[in-house]
Amino acid sequence: MCSSAIFVFGIAIILHVTQGNLGDIANHLIQKREISNQFPYLAKLGYQTKFGLIWGCTGALTFPTNTILTANFCISQKAYGGNLNIVQIENRNYSVLEKKVVTDEIGAVILDKNTDSAKACILKNPSIPVNTTAIIAGWGGMSPENQLHGTINKELAESMVTVLEVSKQTIKVQSTSDSPCFADRGGPLQIPSKDPECRYNVIGFLKEWKNCGEPNSFGTYIF
Repeated sequence: MCSSAIFVFGIAIILHVTQGNLGDIANHLIQKREISNQFPYLAKLGYQTKFGLIWGCTGALTFPTNTILTANFCISQKAYGGNLNIVQIENRNYSVLEKKVVTDEIGAVILDKNTDSAKACILKNPSIPVNTTAIIAGWGGMSPENQLHGTINKELAESMVTVLEVSKQTIKVQSTSDSPCFADRGGPLQIPSKDPECRYNVIGFLKEWKNCGEPNSFGTYIF
């Protein structure tokens, strides 16, 4: 494995590159089984709004040790009409120190302190063949406090998707079972890694998904 860093808007994002290649919203998200140990780097992004706390996006903990990567929408001041100020990783809460734009599509959330949770490896400029099977994971729903937005799963769940098309900065996929919901936006698309430091390589972050919670639906990931 080799490492490289890109400096954008004053933030260094270290990319560990390997050689290999959204009825009840919450109840429809992905397969129902506890897999938190499988994806220890997944982060819930929390927004303080007039409705209370909304867990509105997902991200991936990566290097440096206090950096979360997600979709740019998730760090926007307009996201859910609230302020992104809390991140939860492995049931531990962290305050948000800073938010940064990394690329046109990707944003970074800087935590107030380092975490010893396992990190995700980011596959830079992934060359992913059509029909590749990839893995998605998330909690679904939006807010446990606000029933207008649905409930959120207490347990992390996963599902498989099939890559349909890869173009510049975009990967289009189709679910093979249930699919992500709104709070999964910004969450990672991942494939198994041969790197001993990483269980999975992240190859994209969820931008949008049509027909949240429905099987055989379509989503777009950006990188």
